[in-house]
Formats: sequence, structure tokens, C-alpha cells
Amino acid sequence: DAIGPLVDAAERALDDGRHAAALAWLDERAALIDTHLSGIDPAPGWPARLRLALLRKLYRVDDACALAEALWADPPDDPAAQYEILTEWAGALRRSGRVKEAVERRRLAFDAAQRSGDAGLVARGAAHLVRLLTLAGRLDEAKGYLDVATETRCEGYARVTLQFAAGLYWHHRGVYAAADEALSEARDYMLATGDLHGVSDADNTLAEVAHAQGDLDEADRRYASSTRYARLSGTSYAVPQLNQAILALDRGQPREARRLGRLATAALLREGNQMCVNAAVAARLVAAGRLGDRAEWGAALAVEVDLAGVPWPEMPGLLDRAIEAGRGAGFDVAAAVEARGRLG
Repeated sequence: DAIGPLVDAAERALDDGRHAAALAWLDERAALIDTHLSGIDPAPGWPARLRLALLRKLYRVDDACALAEALWADPPDDPAAQYEILTEWAGALRRSGRVKEAVERRRLAFDAAQRSGDAGLVARGAAHLVRLLTLAGRLDEAKGYLDVATETRCEGYARVTLQFAAGLYWHHRGVYAAADEALSEARDYMLATGDLHGVSDADNTLAEVAHAQGDLDEADRRYASSTRYARLSGTSYAVPQLNQAILALDRGQPREARRLGRLATAALLREGNQMCVNAAVAARLVAAGRLGDRAEWGAALAVEVDLAGVPWPEMPGLLDRAIEAGRGAGFDVAAAVEARGRLG
């Protein structure tokens, strides 16, 4: 049986962070099934869910959404398996900027977690909803799920997921001491367990906390650390790069903001991360206006993204700055004004 060991090989590659290699093993498995078993998969469940996770990790969001939809058309009986499918689906939808649909899938995943009877899964499901709702600015809804997660007894990875979500929530509430404490606890755990991608995420959010409090030096140090750990883990550092562009604006460095904004825009588009492209474009508009760079202003507006498409809490402020800078430079600010109006 040459098929079973290929799944084992894919799992080992995934554990090592070699996502492309893991997907290649699954592709070889699929080819063998087509050739020798007339396309009838003898064990269709877990390998398909593993492929779904890999597609999302490799930023193939359209492929991930299509596979998730196909799997959900005939869902497994096991609530934990349902949770896996819905969680990966929600992650792909979030990355593609389809926030409302992502929230719907997260709610279904939370329901599946509750049916499973696994306290850790319930806590993780609630924590994921906290993060998504917080980033969408729906803080009251997020608080309800945070309370549920906090009341659930959990340890290990489930607890660190909860601590990260709590830190993000308190950051957006402006309760910075609580945010720093929760995020630092999550970071320490992830560093101790070798989760370098998680450390990068934690450092990026800790940088945002420092940035919000006006500690620009600490924010710069944390963003740089986030980028370093992302590189070490072989994952994207486009989001800390975007945040460094905004930091450069706050430091009065529009040329550096323009450079970083361009890099972040290109990386985010390449990765299909529509959640953050609008913020990168807005940062570029601010820089272009302050520099009087008409070509950059036009290039930023030419990016195929809806400036008001993803309701980041930071977007109104960024667009206000872009409009002010553009008007000061004598540029046409109609597109930015229109997007700002739709954000409310």
C-alpha cells in the first residue's frame, strides 16, 4: 500500500513547516488514487481536511474556499471534523476580505465545537470569534465570546489562543495594560514551544499596543522582531511591514512609508490577503500626498481594492490623513472621500 505512507509524509512535512512539500505528497497520493483506484479515495476524510489546511497556509485562498465548500456539501458526522473544515474555511474567507461570511463560518465552527464536548475546542472556537469580531470593530459581540472562552477550563494551545484573543480585544478597547499582559503570556508560551509564527503574531500585536500609546521606539522594536520571527518560520511578514509603513508616517518619514507601503501592497496582493490591502493603499496615499508625489498617488489608487471594503477600525483615520495630505498637494481626493463616507 503506497498510499497510506504518503499521508504520513505530508503530516511530517506540515509539522516541520514545509507546507509546499506536504501538499506535493498529497498531490502524489491523489495521482496514485486516480491511476490505480479509479479515483475512489479509500480514506477521503482526513487527507482532504489536511489539503484544505495546507491550501490556506500557502495563501491559495480561492482553492481553499472551493475545497471547503465541496467538503461541507457532504459534512462528516464528527463535530470535531466539522470544526476543522469550518475553521479553515473561515480563515480563507477572512484573508480574501469576505468578513461577514467568515464570521458566519466561525459561528458554525463554534457550534460544532460545543457539540463535540471538547472544552479546549470550545475555548479555541470562541477565541477565534473574538479575534475576528474585534478586527471587524464589533467589540460588544467579541466580549460575549471572550466571556464564554474565559469561563471554559482549558490548557496548552487552547489557553494560549484565548490569551492572544484577549490581548487583541483589550488592545482595541484601549485597556493597554491588560492587553500587554495577555499578549506577553501568549508570546512566552509560543516561544517556549517553538511556535515562531505565533511569536511573530504576538510581537506584531504588542507593537500595535505600544504604537497606540505613542511609544514609537518600542513599536519599532516589536515590529522588527515580528518580521524576524516571521522570516525564521518561513511565513509572511507583510502585515508587520504594513504597520511599519504607518509607523514611518507617524515619525514624519513619508519616503520610508512609501517604500514600505509599496512592499506591503505587493506582498499582500501576492498572498491574496485582501483583509489588509486597503490599509496599505491608504498608507501609500498619505505618503504620496505629503511628498507631493502625483505618480505614487495614481499608482496607489490603481490598485484593485475597495478602500472601504474591509471595515478596519484604523481605516477612517488613515483615510482622513490621506484626504488631508492629498488636498494639501492639490490631488483629486474624490475616491478617498467616497470611501471615507461609506465607512461612516
